[in-house]
Amino acid sequence: MLTTKLKCVPAALIVLLTTVSLVSCAKPAPQQAKSPEEKPIDCSGAGNGMARAPTEKTKAAMAEATIATSMPLAELHEKVAAGQSSAQVELGLRYANGTGVDQDLERAAGLFEAAIKQGNPLGYFYLGTSYINGLGREKDEARATFLWEQSAQEGHPLSQYWLAFMIANGRAGITVNWCAAAPLFEAAALQDVGDSAFMLGYGYQTGQFGAPDFEKAATWYRKATSRTLNQKAQYNLRVMIEGYQVQWQEGDPGKPPPPKPVTREDEPKLQILDESGKVIG
Repeated sequence: MLTTKLKCVPAALIVLLTTVSLVSCAKPAPQQAKSPEEKPIDCSGAGNGMARAPTEKTKAAMAEATIATSMPLAELHEKVAAGQSSAQVELGLRYANGTGVDQDLERAAGLFEAAIKQGNPLGYFYLGTSYINGLGREKDEARATFLWEQSAQEGHPLSQYWLAFMIANGRAGITVNWCAAAPLFEAAALQDVGDSAFMLGYGYQTGQFGAPDFEKAATWYRKATSRTLNQKAQYNLRVMIEGYQVQWQEGDPGKPPPPKPVTREDEPKLQILDESGKVIG
């Protein structure tokens, strides 16, 4: 559990929806790829209970959140007064973004806090975004990470992605650990979080799991952009295609590259024989 390594716990909004998407576009600092001869890193046993499909609690919370988005403001206030957590999350988002109300980040964070008292996974996620961005609450990466961990345990995909992002980048005092992040990235990627699939592709391309594996990198980059445009994934995939590290496929960005030019290293080496047929050079 990450909680043993963290000193405190955070909350963050999604004016959040915009702010978080901008953060997610930030690629990790370039890291030197591992040598092809390097022994692969053993990531076996790196899975954890947070790399899972959504629990029934998360499914219900997400379904209720969809309904709440269309509620008139007066009805939403009534349900908040009745203590409905999905209404608390939705009203919090409206205050965070100033949708139909005056923007009030502190009030938004307070509503998310009310929702997590009832264990609402979306409340944990949005409160985490409040803390990570310092919106309505003092900026606190450790608190945000703790909150995302709670929601990730319930299989909430965006919480899984952001928790993995913090682990892979060594944020909030956590030691960089791509093996620990990978199962969380994969769980979120399989729920169509494109940036999570991108991070897996980046990890395989740059050798974060041992020797670079360009085929696996290409697989995840294609997954990242299969449903919505992911320019980072398309760019990196194109770089590998143009570098003849993977073959172009239908649907990949750009056109098939020309045939790989033959280099001197690719040419067969001529052998020089003496009169007896012995190789001399």
